[in-house]
Amino acid sequence: MQSRLLALKSAVPTFALRQADVTDRAGRLFRERKDIARLLPVFENTGIELRYSCVPIDWYEDAHGWRERTALYIENSVHLLEKVATALLEESGLVAESIDAVVVASTTGIATPSLDALLVEKLRLRRDVQRLPIFGLGCAGGVIGLARAAQLSRAMPGANVLFLVVELCALTFRKNDLSKSNIVATALFGDGAAGAIAQPGPRVGLGVAIALHIVEGKAHHDRQFIDKSRLEGRQPVLRHPDQRCGNGLVRAALPRQSDARGGGDQKKTRILITGIIQGIEAA
Repeated sequence: MQSRLLALKSAVPTFALRQADVTDRAGRLFRERKDIARLLPVFENTGIELRYSCVPIDWYEDAHGWRERTALYIENSVHLLEKVATALLEESGLVAESIDAVVVASTTGIATPSLDALLVEKLRLRRDVQRLPIFGLGCAGGVIGLARAAQLSRAMPGANVLFLVVELCALTFRKNDLSKSNIVATALFGDGAAGAIAQPGPRVGLGVAIALHIVEGKAHHDRQFIDKSRLEGRQPVLRHPDQRCGNGLVRAALPRQSDARGGGDQKKTRILITGIIQGIEAA
């Protein structure tokens, strides 16, 4: 049995940031880096003209501690997710009591109780609703979270599964981090939320098969330290001795099926994803 989407919605916070203004501000904030003029063109090369932030642009000028950032994360995340969920219910024609499970993915902050638990109160969902908070998947959180929602809908016949994702990258900004990775992240990321409602349906609906595969290889941290405002650990750098590993990953993630069950489409998907992985590995 496959899953289908009943509704799909998104929401953004209040503050709109023009990329030209962000570029000027970044040039001042990162001026201690000697080659900042050489790196600033990355802002234009992103192709981004406008993005949204949960805080005004002047907020980036000052230092902010863990407690303040966490409070802003919870307040803005719950607000955006409530906005998305309400729009989803309206578009799908469902009521809050008809939601059987909630999946929420987010990585840019920590909340206890989790965001899904806070939404149960805000949306007045049933007390027996199934909840799945997902943390730590970063950029993959959206697609893997959608896959988990689809799996839940197939495991619960007749169930309506609410999937929500929110990221507030503004709150992770550190003006004292002069690394290239931080400058590139500043050029790219914005804030926002999105969501969908999935339920079991015909095969022509949503078919999601996502495998989270940890490559066997050498992983190390460039640096890892604790400061007063956050816990920081550089992302592991994974190296694999075989640059052709993309083929193996795709074969593992997309098991072969007969042509009668869409094998032809899977073959095309394997070729496409393999090309993407190989391009990333060669970069």
